[in-house]
Amino acid sequence: MSKKKKCKESKEKFKIELYKCELVEKGKKGYTFKMPDDTKLIKVFFKEKRCNKMYEVLNKLKNYDEFPKVYYKEGNLFVMDQMKGIHIKKYIKSNGMTDEVCGKLLSLIILMKKSKFSRIDAKLKNIYIDDKGKLMVLPYKNSFTRKIDYPMNLCKGLRKLGVMNEFLEYLKNNKREFYDSWGEKVKRPDGAAYKKYKEKKSGTTDKLEKNNELKIIQFQETIDYDGYVEIRFDKYNDIEFIPFSFS
Repeated sequence: MSKKKKCKESKEKFKIELYKCELVEKGKKGYTFKMPDDTKLIKVFFKEKRCNKMYEVLNKLKNYDEFPKVYYKEGNLFVMDQMKGIHIKKYIKSNGMTDEVCGKLLSLIILMKKSKFSRIDAKLKNIYIDDKGKLMVLPYKNSFTRKIDYPMNLCKGLRKLGVMNEFLEYLKNNKREFYDSWGEKVKRPDGAAYKKYKEKKSGTTDKLEKNNELKIIQFQETIDYDGYVEIRFDKYNDIEFIPFSFS
């Protein structure tokens, strides 16, 4: 079967007709629609490059039930399974930070390491828990390209909920090597993290500014990284995530 014919059949199978779908989320990077079958979603991205990266990550994880499966892709959209259950943030608020929840989050981190993630992290708001207690997570698009060896944003979410101590205590008793390697990092308040970031980057930044090579350009869109600010640098392709919130 030719690739063109297969693509046409896939499109017909999933009936990509957005005007018939329910808009369930309007985000900074695109839209999410619920298909009429009520079991699958259509993710539409403003930028096709971002769409491609997310699709590649999810496709690489298709053998794991903890991540939504992806199906048909075309241009800047793809079809994926609907995230089952409720946000784990709501679950924790209603049921507390139990050992069971701590254990499930720990298992998720271990699975990321097993799956060779280079970014061992997930936003708490992108983790769902169903009525059977099973987790499903929407990973970062750079889960296999950006290097972060501890769950920075996940723990930040737990800290905001006021349950960080419970999670750290669970790590201390059940996965001591994790607690020893990044336990102290996630205890730091954002102000301390920002101060350390500035100290680390000051030498490089001063040098670039001196040579007039570095310019902070105006944001083209407002992006919320749960307290992290996106700054883009001219002449550089990378993006720095600074742990600091503008007031």
